[in-house]
Amino acid sequence: QKWAEDMQKSGMIVRYRKGRYQIRHPLIAAYLASLTFKDADEFDRDEALLEKAFEPAWQDALAFAAAHTPIDAVVQARMDAKNDVLQNTLLDTTRWLAHAPNANWRKPLFQALGKLLIAPNQYLSTRERIAAALIGTRDRNVMVIFKRALNNRNPDVRRLACLAAGALEAEKVLPELTELLIDDNEN
Repeated sequence: QKWAEDMQKSGMIVRYRKGRYQIRHPLIAAYLASLTFKDADEFDRDEALLEKAFEPAWQDALAFAAAHTPIDAVVQARMDAKNDVLQNTLLDTTRWLAHAPNANWRKPLFQALGKLLIAPNQYLSTRERIAAALIGTRDRNVMVIFKRALNNRNPDVRRLACLAAGALEAEKVLPELTELLIDDNEN
């Protein structure tokens, strides 16, 4: 009770009529919203999560939920969804990985992104966003994807893999990078 009163006095929580409140800071609101999934039984939790899976207003709450609640059903729904040209659905999901270091959905998400990175009909800007998202996960295991990409026929894929190796400070791929110094494509 004291906490709520202090938050109200500071202006972080605004009280309205009929016992309604608004939390002013969006990340605090998202964190508190994520807690609504924590103690629900599995069936109700998955149903509630799936209702919010594609709602933009719930993306930060789902990221926080990944830290304390299994959100496998949400990730699978997002992976199964029809992808947009820019792959926003999957790329937004990678932001959740930082909050869920031991998630079961980490490997399937990496595999899906790895396939999209090297897809022959991928837009270059989307390919770059995928590489940036993989690097942004701060997971050293993504270097497996980039190591494979170093041998891809597409020069843009190889270039992105080189940049990723540098960003990840991956010394293990130095022999492969050295071979690319004599690549057919100067870029």
